Amino acid sequence: MDIGDNSLGSAATMAEGNAAVQFMPYDEPSLGSAPTLPGGAGRRPNRPAPGDDLLGRYTVLEELGQGGMGVVYKCLDREGGIEVAIKCLPPEVTRIRDELEEIRENYQIVARLHHSSISGLRYLERDSASGDYYVVMDLAEGEDLSRILRRRRGRPMPLHEALDILRPVAAALDYAHGEGVLHRDVKPANVKVEALGWESRAETQRRRDAEKVGRALRASRAKRAVEAGL
Repeated sequence: MDIGDNSLGSAATMAEGNAAVQFMPYDEPSLGSAPTLPGGAGRRPNRPAPGDDLLGRYTVLEELGQGGMGVVYKCLDREGGIEVAIKCLPPEVTRIRDELEEIRENYQIVARLHHSSISGLRYLERDSASGDYYVVMDLAEGEDLSRILRRRRGRPMPLHEALDILRPVAAALDYAHGEGVLHRDVKPANVKVEALGWESRAETQRRRDAEKVGRALRASRAKRAVEAGL
């Protein structure tokens, strides 16, 4: 199965390295005259702002990116107390029966990828009030490799740093290929880098500890706000 990617998708966090490759749970659709589902064809979903609720469970923290297949937000799962990424799928796509079935099929294919180097998809959910569809994914922290390369302004990357990135990416792709899933758009913009060679192990651990404390504080504040009815 070919899996295309043109925006932030299910990001594969490399446990054995410090890079991640992003998978999409569906191919890029070609909109045409296919049968549509009733209600809201061509309608754009609301653009949630930080602090808004999604699906009665998630609090929007910030927008991560957008592409032809929707907008991705970093959200707090108030039930689990963890941060996740949520992609809001365009209604003009999900209202087309054939495209919705393809989204579901490809979601099921990518969701079965279980590997230490790949963080997975969590849920494909539909908002019962609006009819909008959302893909809830594990959050892959890090920076796009494309941005890192732009900062280097054409200067070659040291070999050991390049290998630190490419080894885990290759491991994830090799596993996916073995499962019959082909990523058709591997490029720097679809690779997340968590920590490069210039960051020491001690610095990496301190940064991760600080991030954990920050997540715990945000989860606690969100829980208190919900309990207070805010």
